[in-house]
Amino acid sequence: MAGGVKRMPKWSVTGSSNANAAKTINKAAVAGKRHYITRVDVFVSEAAVGAADITVELKDGATTVWKGIIGTGAASGTKIGFEDEDGIILTAEASLVVSAGGVGVITVLNMIGYTRGDSE
Repeated sequence: MAGGVKRMPKWSVTGSSNANAAKTINKAAVAGKRHYITRVDVFVSEAAVGAADITVELKDGATTVWKGIIGTGAASGTKIGFEDEDGIILTAEASLVVSAGGVGVITVLNMIGYTRGDSE
């Protein structure tokens, strides 16, 4: 593509927890390629966060590369996440891991990115 940057096809993975349950969403590793995570959103739904913080971690395999907290008592509708046009580069399976939020709390997870090899 002359004079421009080749845009890679984007993918998205979404999921919702059960009430008061942890949730993980994944994008499987692809041999010879890297995942570039461009956006992560986690929303609190249905109830206020209970007596313990909700921990949100973006993992590259077993390694945490980004971490956020939704604090105790956060209202339904509270959101945490990031957006990075270039993306956080992951070399293994991409996982977004969210801890349980308390009685009645459901979390909604979104992970968006693209995958490419070094020669693309």
